[in-house]
Amino acid sequence: MQGFGVPYTVRIFNVSPLHFTAIGGTMLDHKTEPVLNTEERKAIQLVKAARVEREPDDITVKSKLAAYGGTIYFVHWKSKKENREMDSLSFFPAGSDEPVFLWGGEEATRYFASLKPLGVPEAIARHVFSPNGVSAIIALMITVTICYLVIGTSVKIPEILANALTTIIGFFFGSAVGKTKS
Repeated sequence: MQGFGVPYTVRIFNVSPLHFTAIGGTMLDHKTEPVLNTEERKAIQLVKAARVEREPDDITVKSKLAAYGGTIYFVHWKSKKENREMDSLSFFPAGSDEPVFLWGGEEATRYFASLKPLGVPEAIARHVFSPNGVSAIIALMITVTICYLVIGTSVKIPEILANALTTIIGFFFGSAVGKTKS
């Protein structure tokens, strides 16, 4: 403690400093406005403008995170109209003074996913492990097995493999026709 009745600043969660005065071993909150940087002020203004219909009140910046080539501000606020607390995101891309309002959840995930195009290995992995990719791998394995049996050995192709290959080929041609019509 710095001394009796001496004001000092405490930084909580690395967001905005709160001002307190130490009196007799206790800290009293002066309920002063937190000192906000320019981006924090813009993040709060963005929530006010983007959600005016919900009448945002008691808006605070909970935290910030450097990610996706910029800074994400997590903004907490209360809707007067709905009488409930809400959270949203304000994202400042690197090199930009203008934030992007993101409601959160699915909207934020889609936005951040669109910032960085997929690399070749990631695109291949997503395709291979998608439902269509797995069925394509199974079709390829059955086709290679049948080709091996026809070319490499004199064994007769089991009827179940021939039926499976016919069904799979029919499925792929049917899927291709369905995609071109829609």
